[in-house]
Amino acid sequence: MNKLEKIIREIISEKKKKRDRCLRIADRKYDKPSAYKSGSVVRCRKGQIWKGLKEEQVRNAVAESLRNWFKKEDWVRINTSGNITGECGTMKKGKATTRCLPRKKAQAMTKAERKATVAKKVRGSKKGKQFVKVK
Repeated sequence: MNKLEKIIREIISEKKKKRDRCLRIADRKYDKPSAYKSGSVVRCRKGQIWKGLKEEQVRNAVAESLRNWFKKEDWVRINTSGNITGECGTMKKGKATTRCLPRKKAQAMTKAERKATVAKKVRGSKKGKQFVKVK
């Protein structure tokens, strides 16, 4: 019993090891364990990323949410004929599928390109896909 008690006391008194800088940064950048997280830790330890980067800078960069990024851009809705029809998120239920793009990107595309990207989204939604890549 004496040896067992000694081992238990050693385990309890043992200090928790401090995680290295790369692990702490990866914890702030990625929510849950993933291959991306472990890959970024490896690259950080090799010195390929996050060189000289303070942990506060990473925290501030991660603090920008998708909602804030969406508000920065002026998003517009594109209908199936390729016309810009208004603000994104104002489509009524039951109407034909539309596509949302930033105004600058939508205006840089031709009407045929806009029509093609909406058609691609419609085809994808019929197959159950959620996202469409734009050139």
